Amino acid sequence: MKEKKIGKLVIGVLAVLVLLGFLFMGYFCADQTCALKPGSPTPGYLHFDVQAYLKGELPAKVFEEKDLERDFQVDLEDGDVIVFHHMQKTGGTTFGRHLVNDLQLKHPCRKVDGRKRYDCQNSDHHVWLFSRYSTGWRCGLHADWTELQECVDREMDAFEGKHRTRRYHYITMLRDPVKRYLSEWMHVRRGATWKTAQLRCNGRQATLQEVPFCYNSSDWYGVTIEEFLACPHNLGNNRQTRMLANLSAVGCYNRSLLPPDVRDKMLLESAKTNLRNMAYFGILEYQPEMQYLFEKTFHLKFGVQFSLFNKTHITKLKMSNKTVEEIVKVNSLDVKLYQYAKELFLQRVNHVRRKAAKAQETISQYSNLEKSNIDYIVDSSKQVVPKKEVLSRSEENNDGSSRSGSINDKTERSQSTLDVHVSETVPKKVKGDHDLEPGRFDGSRSEGIDEPRKSNIEPQIDKSEGDQADSRLKSLHQEKSLLTSKPGIDGLHRESRSRQVTGENYDDSELDIDEEDNDDEDEVK
Repeated sequence: MKEKKIGKLVIGVLAVLVLLGFLFMGYFCADQTCALKPGSPTPGYLHFDVQAYLKGELPAKVFEEKDLERDFQVDLEDGDVIVFHHMQKTGGTTFGRHLVNDLQLKHPCRKVDGRKRYDCQNSDHHVWLFSRYSTGWRCGLHADWTELQECVDREMDAFEGKHRTRRYHYITMLRDPVKRYLSEWMHVRRGATWKTAQLRCNGRQATLQEVPFCYNSSDWYGVTIEEFLACPHNLGNNRQTRMLANLSAVGCYNRSLLPPDVRDKMLLESAKTNLRNMAYFGILEYQPEMQYLFEKTFHLKFGVQFSLFNKTHITKLKMSNKTVEEIVKVNSLDVKLYQYAKELFLQRVNHVRRKAAKAQETISQYSNLEKSNIDYIVDSSKQVVPKKEVLSRSEENNDGSSRSGSINDKTERSQSTLDVHVSETVPKKVKGDHDLEPGRFDGSRSEGIDEPRKSNIEPQIDKSEGDQADSRLKSLHQEKSLLTSKPGIDGLHRESRSRQVTGENYDDSELDIDEEDNDDEDEVK
């Protein structure tokens, strides 16, 4: 009898301990360790990337050569069409204007008198740019990847009045998800709705049952950030992931077909795949690098320097840690996509920079070869050949005609094809990632690399591309180690001149949110 009482007492004590354990885990334990506390930041599979984002760090990711190599021999005179996938509040309005105003082409875009639209046609009167300013919103207002895939070819035929074979090169822009979300909220608060967006998938538009409005009146004018966050049907949530993913694979806008976590994973992986396979994407926070990568990818040149907040106005926002945490929570897919995109983008810039440096070395080797007294050399295929033959190959390459329609890409393209080993010359050391100093794009230091400023890059980067190094790339490798300390609210630091370049750190302070022209809803006619 006594043993039974002792047994019951032990069981009672254990039950109390278990209950206390649950209370501790749910209400006192740190967020990054426990998942029972109300308001857990994100699902487990996203937690690591979200916390890294809040600290301004990047997860280590090794991309294959095919994912980094983006060297398209575009021929705007013969069937190539650039398709601009324009997502809301990512800097697409400014970038779209660069495309129609600033590209140095044999046949530049011509503004239609009294209208916002531009005629972007080659010598055969074929349209080479599918965008808001060149063709209008022909696939719907801010059409997403799914809509563009179903629509572009058909609408291009209708626009030109005939069918022809084209090669489409998709491009897009991404932005820091917190700042993009706040910019969209401010836009909606002023009365914008984008309600004319078609949201088409598998040949039909989304129904009101699938995507209800978050407001009962004609718009959501004056909405608070708390109200904006609270609407579960808000299309601003994870907008970049949704607009880049293949929605057909998840049942379009019908959320009842898949469990939420399965649907989210599929959307994210689809968005990453489509982004990776696009001909080009840029990131708003990296303007000089974005311009450099575009010019190297397509062998086209802009006549102006890109700069952050160009032709925009700045709004100061006072946001608490709690609000920022909630924004991150409802945009957890966008956070992970942004982390992935940022690392891929920086590695692509680094890859192109290395190629440019190698091309400069090769040109130097040929110059030394011409001056040398030797008659035979070992070429890139390890064959002993006469020096005259190698120099002849070089001249043939340099005489090749440009296909892209760019005025200044002939020399650049011919240089990229050279590859010879000259025994008399010793290649100079190419600066690696760890040799670059954080600072300006040209490798020199600057105090605030993300502040609005004029770039120090010359409009033509032909003369010393090997030295036009991306100064942010050293930070990329310094940021590979993910955080191991408590990353919750304590990880939200003040934006400052000394912040890590690849992340935006937040605290209860003012955020600079650039707002583009309030005309996204206007049809370009």
